[in-house]
Amino acid sequence: MLLSRIKIKGKKRWLEKSDGNYFLLEGNPYKSQLKRVEKIEVKNETVLQFTNFCKPKMVYGLAYNYKSLVGKKLSNQEPLIFFKSVNSVTINKKQFMIPHDYQKVWVECELVIIIKKDCKNINANNASDYILGYTIGSDITAENKYKRDHHLAYSKGADNFAPIYNWFSTSVLNNTKISTRINNRVFQDDNTNERLWNDYETVSKLSKYFSLKAGDLIFTGTPAGAMESIVRAGDRVEHFIQGLGKLEFRVK
Repeated sequence: MLLSRIKIKGKKRWLEKSDGNYFLLEGNPYKSQLKRVEKIEVKNETVLQFTNFCKPKMVYGLAYNYKSLVGKKLSNQEPLIFFKSVNSVTINKKQFMIPHDYQKVWVECELVIIIKKDCKNINANNASDYILGYTIGSDITAENKYKRDHHLAYSKGADNFAPIYNWFSTSVLNNTKISTRINNRVFQDDNTNERLWNDYETVSKLSKYFSLKAGDLIFTGTPAGAMESIVRAGDRVEHFIQGLGKLEFRVK
């Protein structure tokens, strides 16, 4: 099931998309079951006024979490953990503007976990209870300072450096294709099964060190090809995850 949140007739409402049909919902997915209350006609999603479906207090990221990126000899290495600013998150934004003093910027397609409820020190076997769903994120990254700053705040946490898709899936997205195209050229092409930590391990391990809050986001890493996914003004970016859809934006 794909869910989102929209503004309609002056109110914020939850929306479900299923087999090409759209349903307004009642309830709060963070606290209760959602219930269909009205089917609406949507001929083109561009007419929908999407709004935030999460309000993260923290945005976490994993680095080197794909085998294609770390290499076989490092396949048992733990991923690195970093933060992105909550101000880096933007939903349904069609353009990304490179800051004028940033020299080298690239995009990284990532499966993003949305935390459903507060948790701390949870077991991987129970982690599914704390996951609201999954969406697509672009971990926009820069390398400008001494050629070694691309896991620091300046390079990953600037405003609008974390565009996310306007829909999220409540279904588990294992064994799904993940890819990046820039101007129709493929730069990343992999499978989410190739991560070192799966969704449940990720939530469990992060909860050992950090108090995860409802609405927090976890970027679960990106496959090989990210550092070649350099963008410049005029480029068109497409991040695709099977079972979710396509996050698209242009670079200015």
